[in-house]
Amino acid sequence: MWFSISYIERNLYGKPVYLRDEYSLSFEPWHQGDFSIMIGAAYTSLDVDIESGQAVGFSGYNSQRIWVKHRLSPPKAEIGKLLVHTDKEMIRGMAVGYAENWKTFYDDQTKWICMSENLLFDNCDHVLFANDTIASLKGTELVAIWAKIEIK
Repeated sequence: MWFSISYIERNLYGKPVYLRDEYSLSFEPWHQGDFSIMIGAAYTSLDVDIESGQAVGFSGYNSQRIWVKHRLSPPKAEIGKLLVHTDKEMIRGMAVGYAENWKTFYDDQTKWICMSENLLFDNCDHVLFANDTIASLKGTELVAIWAKIEIK
């Protein structure tokens, strides 16, 4: 599996939220993906539209109790699409594992989270693929997902 960025002007949708009573991350309004990439930050997935291969958001269980408090400064990112590529066919409803050692870092002052293995992002490209949601790529590898969340 590999990732790419297409920098094109387009309308962004939704906003990332944390649903405290469900211990989960989501988007409002909800935009269902057909295919899930489990990103290793608790039980969170990057949701993908099969037809376009485009990431549409993230969702899933991610208890605030295990978040690592850290001062975060999100990278500058241009609007575009985060595209997912696989050697195998993506099947509707299927989930695949990716990045098992990721943690969720959280800045309680800025309300930004970063789901990643670490906070080292030298030589990365960044794309704003949904409102307040950034993906960081090192080459064709997804190394982080950033989001400014509203806690509900």
